[in-house]
Amino acid sequence: MITTAANIGYRHFDTSEVYENTAQIGEGIRKVLLLGKVKRKDLFITAKVNISLVLLIEADYDHFSLN
Repeated sequence: MITTAANIGYRHFDTSEVYENTAQIGEGIRKVLLLGKVKRKDLFITAKVNISLVLLIEADYDHFSLN
């Protein structure tokens, strides 16, 4: 799907843990780049971060902080 999208002109790809599409998007982009159809600098790749993960990391940081 990513190869087809890139071939018809799409340059923005959106990933998210919630969408469960990060592996598929990554593999598709890898194939497109290896084929030489598109340069990496021409692609816009966005990823959403799960807020629960951010809060968990912050909680761990606060717990182990020396402040």
